[in-house]
Amino acid sequence: MSLKTPSRMAALGLVFVLALMVRNHIQYTVRGALAENNETLPNLNKQPTKTPTAENVLEYFEHMAVVIEKVDGLVTRHVHGFTKPALRVLEILGMESQIFHRPRKSVWASAGSSR
Repeated sequence: MSLKTPSRMAALGLVFVLALMVRNHIQYTVRGALAENNETLPNLNKQPTKTPTAENVLEYFEHMAVVIEKVDGLVTRHVHGFTKPALRVLEILGMESQIFHRPRKSVWASAGSSR
């Protein structure tokens, strides 16, 4: 990617700002829910903490893998490495663990048969 023009530099800056906003939202929401429910999550040293960083929270998903297998036209998804802390973070953020199991809708299917 080339950042030779001011508009490209500005666009990249906006992407960074958006990423920081998402990071801060995750950290604020998780810390708030843990404090409200008097819960802890393991930190990077496996010690319980009520104030995990966003980086710590995202590491719960680091070793997850979704394997999509297609056999005789049947597509199945296998999720590996799902931990209890990762599941709790998804609950706090209002997401279901099924987001890793459900196939996403194809962008091309909704666009019609123009492709």
